[in-house]
Amino acid sequence: MEEIGKTINPIVEELYERVEELAKLY
Repeated sequence: MEEIGKTINPIVEELYERVEELAKLY
């Protein structure tokens, strides 16, 4: 389970950053 978390965490962080950038546009 921890191995999956290590893989997903960076992806989730990247998604959040993109969502925040999109939120600034709207």
